[in-house]
Amino acid sequence: MTRLAGLILTALLTSASFSPAFSASRTTIVGGSGGGPFESSTVLAYYMYDQAIKYYRIGYSAAIAVVLFAIMMVYIVYHLRRMLRTEQ
Repeated sequence: MTRLAGLILTALLTSASFSPAFSASRTTIVGGSGGGPFESSTVLAYYMYDQAIKYYRIGYSAAIAVVLFAIMMVYIVYHLRRMLRTEQ
């Protein structure tokens, strides 16, 4: 039961770190710089959202989502393995 709870909490907390991109304004996300030169300081989740909604590039946005999901899964698996190793 502890492992399942850890898995669920890790997945939720990891995905929660990307949620401000959808609920806050652009100025809050990029720190007031407007994205910087060539939008170099834009958060990946906001960039994905911007591509889908503003430019109607749904396929490109979906590809970004898949890459973002893969990055999160690698981090979650690493974290869970490390956590389970120290638990034993």
